Amino acid sequence: MIISVTTAYVLTATFFLLIYLALEHNSGTFELISYVFLVMAFVVMSFVTVMNLFSKNKVSSLSYSEMVTSAIDEYFKKININFVKDGIEFAVIEGHFWIEVRILEKMKDF
Repeated sequence: MIISVTTAYVLTATFFLLIYLALEHNSGTFELISYVFLVMAFVVMSFVTVMNLFSKNKVSSLSYSEMVTSAIDEYFKKININFVKDGIEFAVIEGHFWIEVRILEKMKDF
């Protein structure tokens, strides 16, 4: 898939280079070849689009909530390492965006 998309980008860049040369040198041959490259890029991208349409391994995009939840969870996993030693733990409730500060049992007697 990535190779196909990269190929299409290279073909499109080649099209731009050749169309520039065709305009610069007033050459019909460069212009014709550039359009051939553009058509090849279109065919490759059409193939990728059709393959994605019928693919069983669809890549779903993350929602904003999932991205935020993931980032918050990673952050609190990092800082909880230091705070648990002091008897404090931060937690985020699944599906919500508030933060709980929990006082662990060993610190309640303090």
